[in-house]
Amino acid sequence: MKQIKYWIMMWAVGLCLTGCSTDVEQAQLADPATYTAPTLDPVADIMVNANNDKETVVFTCSPVSFGQPVEINYRVMLTRTESGYDTVQLATSQSPNISVMKTDINGAAINLLGVTANESAELCAYVVAYVGNTTLCTPKSNCVDFTIQTYKAPLRSYYLCGYFNGWTPASAPTIWETGGGTNIYEGMYMLTSDEENTPGDAGFKVLVQQAWGGDMGYEAFPTRGSAFRSSSDGNLVLDPGIWQLSVNIGTMAIDAKSVSQVDIMGDWDGWAAPVVMNYDPATNVWKSATPVTAAEFKVRLNNAWDINYGTGTKPAENMEGIDETAAYELEQGGGNITTMPAGAHYVVLHADRTPYVIAYEPAQ
Repeated sequence: MKQIKYWIMMWAVGLCLTGCSTDVEQAQLADPATYTAPTLDPVADIMVNANNDKETVVFTCSPVSFGQPVEINYRVMLTRTESGYDTVQLATSQSPNISVMKTDINGAAINLLGVTANESAELCAYVVAYVGNTTLCTPKSNCVDFTIQTYKAPLRSYYLCGYFNGWTPASAPTIWETGGGTNIYEGMYMLTSDEENTPGDAGFKVLVQQAWGGDMGYEAFPTRGSAFRSSSDGNLVLDPGIWQLSVNIGTMAIDAKSVSQVDIMGDWDGWAAPVVMNYDPATNVWKSATPVTAAEFKVRLNNAWDINYGTGTKPAENMEGIDETAAYELEQGGGNITTMPAGAHYVVLHADRTPYVIAYEPAQ
């Protein structure tokens, strides 16, 4: 009995030292006191520009042992050396040699750690090892400091292909990166199902290009939101309807939030009634069902004011995929939009990016 209590105490101490919880059988692993922490090799200073952003940086650490032959995932964590900044996960690998594209390091530095584009900053990297996809981890490795010179990277895009666009890769709508190099892609789409063959299942896949090959379905994303389910074809499946999708290619995670309705409300009728917006998968835009007269207005979700988008006065900086000569970025919870030209116009919402972009189409 004393031996049992001793090992229970050792497990508790080990878990406290790691600062992590576990969802695996503890008895399958050795005494936590015997775990070996990774040691990260020095990292050379990194300069990122348009000519070398596809190059990779290899973060190399010593192998980790949990005392048993278990699957180990190594995760590179990144933060700024000065205090006051969060730590972000940069990449994960089953190898202690973790390759990361310079553009992804650049994107993490600018979009997640507050480094100004085209400037340099001191960053710190370390490695944590986990058992499989659990949260059981060893103590972190040593921190390695290096300098990064950033640059303003262009946005990248992936594509969505499913029943909602006729499973036609050539016309697969885009889902744009939230910022150059973030590897996080977000957008809002209306997904439909084949009611004859797969009723109730709005299946789709994520494509790296507008063609088959390199397409990513259910098994490609180890981490999925609870709304997702699989199909016999390996598709990602959601209920038919409007969804805000978030795809993290760096961590291979995908999530989805349900939206009941997209509409606009404005002072053309005293803010009395919403004008519903319809999704067109062929053009990949949301468009007001009817034209409205120039006025102040806002975009809303779920037929309520809880989630609304406004302001719309800042010209869209990232115009990839937008043909309109005048388009404006939206801000969640921002002020009334006042940029509609004189006369009656359809309101066009580009919701395949973050932030959303508003534009106008004259009523014929």
